[in-house]
Amino acid sequence: MDVHFGNHGDRCVLQVGIGQSFEKTYYPGDRTNKHIDYADGVVVVLEGEVFQIANGETTILKPGDILIVKSGGVHIVGNAGPGVARTLNTYFVETLRTKRLPDDENDVRELAKLHMA
Repeated sequence: MDVHFGNHGDRCVLQVGIGQSFEKTYYPGDRTNKHIDYADGVVVVLEGEVFQIANGETTILKPGDILIVKSGGVHIVGNAGPGVARTLNTYFVETLRTKRLPDDENDVRELAKLHMA
């Protein structure tokens, strides 16, 4: 079994076999671009509040909540609260690939509800 450690900005990556885990920190106002993850995964909220916009709906997650990520799903993820938010993300692939996409009208409307547009 190969174990690889690497540094990707504010996250530490652990790769074991066909999985990758990393901790992601979202500061107030941070969010990802709209994107597709080409891997199934699990995201656990460790601290703060995190939102996900998918299929035109917003979900707010708190510490201990788990988000299941399906390969090919389009979404935006970000900090929903006033403080720092942290997640532990695990994806089941050898190399995580994502594709950025432009925000559409529904995304802008959902982000505006969160005061992030």
